[in-house]
Amino acid sequence: MNILTKLNPLLSRSFRQAHTLTATQNAIRNGSTFSRPTNYIDSLNKSSKATITTGGSCMRKKLLTLPENVLNVIKHKKGEKEIEITYKITDSEKLDTLSVAIAQSFMNSEPMCASSNFVYENYLALTETFINKRAQDGMMISVENEQNEIIGGIISGDFIRGLRDFVHLADVKPYNHIFRFLTIAEDRFVEYMGGIENLKEGDVCYGFMMGVNKELRGFKDEDGQSIGHHLIRLYEETARKKGYKYLMGEMTNPGSQTIGKASNYQFPIILKYNSDPTFKDIDFGSKAIPEIGNALAVCLKYL
Repeated sequence: MNILTKLNPLLSRSFRQAHTLTATQNAIRNGSTFSRPTNYIDSLNKSSKATITTGGSCMRKKLLTLPENVLNVIKHKKGEKEIEITYKITDSEKLDTLSVAIAQSFMNSEPMCASSNFVYENYLALTETFINKRAQDGMMISVENEQNEIIGGIISGDFIRGLRDFVHLADVKPYNHIFRFLTIAEDRFVEYMGGIENLKEGDVCYGFMMGVNKELRGFKDEDGQSIGHHLIRLYEETARKKGYKYLMGEMTNPGSQTIGKASNYQFPIILKYNSDPTFKDIDFGSKAIPEIGNALAVCLKYL
């Protein structure tokens, strides 16, 4: 049984996103801006302080006192180049910038979007829609350089709460094929978790999109850990502090799947691309993870 039937009024996230994406595209064409939830984490941007670790690893001895929404400050190097990276809960006034950074990082790297002939505005529509709906969960995490420019991050939010955000409209091009595929993956995830009745708000944090500017890829801290590694670790810590029990997401290419394996995520659902006529030609060749192959992997981690 499809999750749409089981939920009745609680329509599947992927399909209900489609209606909002149409509005998003219209707003982009008309030059409109998106309003931000007034109950976002503005309180975190005030003068409250927290003592945190900084440096090459979470065991670094040096301590700094920084605003509460700053999760960590770590130096990374690539050859002779060095950059100090700040990881933080995104400031409310920078949500649009985070949306652009994530959209740009996904261009030419996400196989389903490429197969659906996405252009930049389509990626931006996805990030804008999700951030506008789920910013109130306080799970948007930015990566900033020394000039306080957002160069990447992760956009995530409550899985169950997200099911009620969007109006059902399945047939919206060029997103419809992706939504259909993601809905199958999410149906199977819900079934794996014992059914929708076993999940409630605050249980599952859904990692929607994560990315870093390609020019910053390959930078490592003194322990050899990448920016992506720290981003995932801090994302997990933030979700745990908010009381989430599980982390879930869809990893769609060998790059993200490799990071997921290294971060000890399980892959309980693997959805082969050749099962869908739109994605049947996606082939990662020798880069494919042997146990996954040319497939989308639903990742899961118990906190």
